[in-house]
Amino acid sequence: MGADNVMVTPDGKVWRIDNGGSLEYRAQGEIKNDSNPTDWNEYPTEIWTLRDSAANGSTASVYGDMDIFEIARNIESVDWSALEDIPGIPDGTRDALIRRANEARRVATRALDFERDAWQPDYTDRLTKEAVEIRQEGIMANATKRLVVNSHTSITDENGKAWGNLRAGGGPKTAGATGVPLVPGDLYAATLETAYKSISHKAVNGSDITEGSALQKAQNALKKKSSLELILKDKAEPPEKKAMAKKYLKDLEWIQKQVDAGGVPETLPKSKWFKPYEPPKKKEPAKPAKPLDTRSLVQRWEARMAAKGIDTSPIKDWLSSQSGNSWTPATQAAKYAYGRNIKDAQKAQYWGGNGSYSSSFTKAKGQFDRVAKQLGSEARATELFESYHALVQETLSNFEDVPYIDTNRRAVLLYRTVSQDELNGSLDYKGQGEYTPLRGTTESHSIYKTTSVYGNKKTATAVPFTRVHGMYWLERYGGQNGSSFLGDGEAEFGANTSGIRSIHDQSYSGPSLDSPNAKDASKWGLPIDHLERE
Repeated sequence: MGADNVMVTPDGKVWRIDNGGSLEYRAQGEIKNDSNPTDWNEYPTEIWTLRDSAANGSTASVYGDMDIFEIARNIESVDWSALEDIPGIPDGTRDALIRRANEARRVATRALDFERDAWQPDYTDRLTKEAVEIRQEGIMANATKRLVVNSHTSITDENGKAWGNLRAGGGPKTAGATGVPLVPGDLYAATLETAYKSISHKAVNGSDITEGSALQKAQNALKKKSSLELILKDKAEPPEKKAMAKKYLKDLEWIQKQVDAGGVPETLPKSKWFKPYEPPKKKEPAKPAKPLDTRSLVQRWEARMAAKGIDTSPIKDWLSSQSGNSWTPATQAAKYAYGRNIKDAQKAQYWGGNGSYSSSFTKAKGQFDRVAKQLGSEARATELFESYHALVQETLSNFEDVPYIDTNRRAVLLYRTVSQDELNGSLDYKGQGEYTPLRGTTESHSIYKTTSVYGNKKTATAVPFTRVHGMYWLERYGGQNGSSFLGDGEAEFGANTSGIRSIHDQSYSGPSLDSPNAKDASKWGLPIDHLERE
């Protein structure tokens, strides 16, 4: 039971001598799940355990020198679609392998985004591991995927709940409006049901479809057609989700027919009104339904930190003071926690403070050291800030339909108003137009609106997810249903846009929130080359 599974001959050839444990089986033939359900699931924790000498000294001696970027490139080089075609794999094992492959690809995508955005490999390694553990622990289960933005202070999820489960009091229920349990990933039922009801009411009342909001609701439903078609084409999507997409596309045909015909819609018997897709009931004995976690994401994350014995108050201190001045002592601690992990940290970012708060890289480190002393060790302080960053990354990556978020490029459109002095201190500023800002990390930005505090020069950036550290959508105190920062009025995000091509343009305005362009960074009128990988 030593390092003899794989041997290398003098001529450099690698030979597999013994497969050892494989998939759901241990080396001696035991099924892993019988002893510990976390041993065999979709989460590829071997990315870290095989390099951890404490977990496996033999494998660590082989793989321990690989950094997360090298591993990510190896993952991306594999044609994972072959899993669909390999003969002889039991269906359950094949499904598990496909889920594991998808999770590994998530890790690789995030890691290579962090590499592109100038993060250090060690930080990226720890953060991606924490993100996987957050998912494995179920913190992101039934997390909000769609936000309907009526204004920056009035935001609901796909079920009409204010803030979804980004804050306490919101979040999805166990069923849609009709009481039918929704398929995981069903972001369409509420929109289609609203359209059906609105059109049918016009028919009952003998009203034209163009009167009131019926036509708009119909058009909103028809916008879902392309994403439903993609679900049908994606081999990785589970069968029940494909069946859902097939049904909804059929439902959309009736909506399209009413829009094309115009006038008074066709009268549809109520028995044929839209109903959310419900998977066929399985024949095995029904098990009691596991209640959905109704806690906010922050409440769940706080519970994770509490289980580790880590006090989360330094995060709350930073969030509460950020809006007043992004260089307060608590914010400087956060700046150091994150900024030190950017390559060439002292030159690539601004460390000089603002207003009544002077700073430097050394002073910011002093504030972080103060937090470390408060928590009992530097390791605890490091883990706290990294874990919160991982929570923010998971929340952003989980979204599927949110204005000013491009899920394909993993970017968010943010504004920042600055002083002329900040513009002049940037790397290549020559007046209105494109330029490269020099800024601190965790600086105040806004989404959907501009907010003037220390200047009125409007700038805008397509910000990679990796550079976002906090957002007002999440609550500061778990369970209290408030903003992370100083209320919702500033629509604040804490982000690091230093070194990222941006624009200064007093007349700039992002796309209309209800436009498809609002979710496509190539239509934002901003530089986006930095969102591509070499």
